[in-house]
Amino acid sequence: MNKISYVTEKELTLDDMDDILVTALEGGIDYWAVLDNTTPEWKKAREQVKARKETGDPVFLSEVALQVLLNGDSIKFEDAEGEEDDSDWTLDLEKFKMGCRLYEKERGSLTQALEDCSFDAVEADCLIQYAVFGEVVFG
Repeated sequence: MNKISYVTEKELTLDDMDDILVTALEGGIDYWAVLDNTTPEWKKAREQVKARKETGDPVFLSEVALQVLLNGDSIKFEDAEGEEDDSDWTLDLEKFKMGCRLYEKERGSLTQALEDCSFDAVEADCLIQYAVFGEVVFG
């Protein structure tokens, strides 16, 4: 699998997905969410990514997150402030695709934003919130 379709005529490459995830995880969502990287799914994906790399090469969060999604598993998030019920704050590939569709509906072309480098931490935050909640809840 080198691409995913999130709307019939729209596709994202795995590099696009990695760009979205790295932007979200390294600054976009950190004011409301903390990644739970202690799950068995996360550990399995980390080992898969590590096995593909040269010895000593770093394993990045976004690579592991993408592998979790591609494995058909879910990424779990927790409330950064510990005040919300975060029991269903999960992201799987279907939710990711839904987030992409909602992003397009609410904010414009995702592929264009990625191509012209206007996809920043704010945009990544919105996309992940669309995916996890179906709407922008925070910010």
